[in-house]
Amino acid sequence: MYLTDSLRSLLKFILNLSTLIVLLQSSSWLRKPDNQPKTGAFYMLIFSTLMGMSFMISAGNFLMLYLGLETATLPLTLLAAFDKKLRRSAEAGIKLLMNSAVSSAVLLMGLSLLYGSYGTLYFNEMASLTDPQPLSVFGLILFIAGFGFKLSLVPFHLWTADVYEGSPLPVT
Repeated sequence: MYLTDSLRSLLKFILNLSTLIVLLQSSSWLRKPDNQPKTGAFYMLIFSTLMGMSFMISAGNFLMLYLGLETATLPLTLLAAFDKKLRRSAEAGIKLLMNSAVSSAVLLMGLSLLYGSYGTLYFNEMASLTDPQPLSVFGLILFIAGFGFKLSLVPFHLWTADVYEGSPLPVT
């Protein structure tokens, strides 16, 4: 389920470097008196998101991809609602949570149809079974739609602007 090679290591290095840049950029924001008691929680949530993204990069299985996606998304939901005093920050957290719940449901339905059609969730085994059946095509469509909602890709980005608007700047 967990694969490692030089390309995945390079992608993880880029991800770690970008997380370091985000942490450096957010240091002045965390020094504000309102945010100082929550500094530990901010770092824990950022590193939990980083761990989930690393799982996604190393996924060799649809289930590991899903677990990494959820491990990355749930802390981001908490980070979107990080400013307790702002109403729009709470709204951003709720909208991201609702979007995440709907996309997870669609994505898991697609994964269950793919598993029912092929009998495996491994990428390499599924690629060798290239017999397109209507059930597997529908499962792939549901998986792509759920993944698109989760990543806020173009046709599925309804509430993304509201989440960006309500989230604190370092989280955005």
